[in-house]
Amino acid sequence: MGDENAAYSWPSKPLDNLTGNRSLTMVTGKGLGGGSAINSMAYTRGYPQDYDLWSANGCKGWSYSDVEGYFKKSENYSSVPHREHHGTN
Repeated sequence: MGDENAAYSWPSKPLDNLTGNRSLTMVTGKGLGGGSAINSMAYTRGYPQDYDLWSANGCKGWSYSDVEGYFKKSENYSSVPHREHHGTN
């Protein structure tokens, strides 16, 4: 499963609900922080409605339209055709 030097690979105990009482391989990163060292490289913006709700509840400057520009500034997204809701530099 990938580079064996980058991850630990442990079998689970046999699982009753799997055909033939199979076990699954559990993989975790060997780096400081385990798999989190890799996972931290991904993010999601969240739902626009959540930001708009924060703004409606008194968090001025936190509506989706207020923060979307910051998301775009942090992205380097390339696609054909260009998507207006993503940043490119």
